[in-house]
Amino acid sequence: MAITSPPTLTNLSRVDKAFGCHLVKAYENIGSDDSNLQSFFIRPSHHKIFRGELDSPLVFMKQLGKQGYFQQQNQTAAVTLPLIYYFRDISLASADPEHYGGIYQDILWLKDLETPYQLQVMYFDITYRLVFVGHERNHPEQLALAWYFFINQKQHNHHKIPLIYLIADEKFTAEAYIREPETLLATDISLDPHQEARLFALEVQHTLLTPILVGNEGQLIEPIQFNLRVFPFGSQPNI
Repeated sequence: MAITSPPTLTNLSRVDKAFGCHLVKAYENIGSDDSNLQSFFIRPSHHKIFRGELDSPLVFMKQLGKQGYFQQQNQTAAVTLPLIYYFRDISLASADPEHYGGIYQDILWLKDLETPYQLQVMYFDITYRLVFVGHERNHPEQLALAWYFFINQKQHNHHKIPLIYLIADEKFTAEAYIREPETLLATDISLDPHQEARLFALEVQHTLLTPILVGNEGQLIEPIQFNLRVFPFGSQPNI
């Protein structure tokens, strides 16, 4: 195969989006007899799950306020909580081949006989942090438990996160895997009651085994044909 395009590296922002979609899915078709929790479940996803890169729940809430979120909702912060935000650590680690049976693969993928793609697949561990925030301590706990039970349904493959990558304007599907979904460690990062506001918050960290693709679009080369002639042993061919 002849390569006809420069290599394209898949973008981790697509993993961020896929992780957020997986979070949204975890809270579908679920309810609660707690009115504040129930308000969370029935809210549109873009009003309850956010992607941010701030460690402090209070700083994140203030950032939402600067963006006009509470004014758009015409609600107070007390009514808008609880909520969830998540972010990806800016760190990468190549996956241990003993855990995956190899971290580097070459694949020739044919869309059809005229448009082949050569893909290189490498696996990395990337880290996501989920922060569950509420005015009452049981709200972050309940949301974290609901997420934990969701990703533990391995019979439904909820520990797998479907990905869609684009290479040369072509879509490729892949899967990231939540490592050790059966283990939950929720860290208390609640604000001190003597600070400006009292917010209860839990942080959960996950490591995702994530495929990263590098691909080229190519063109199939016409096969070389040979004409083979067989001569009796000892005879002298006329060439």
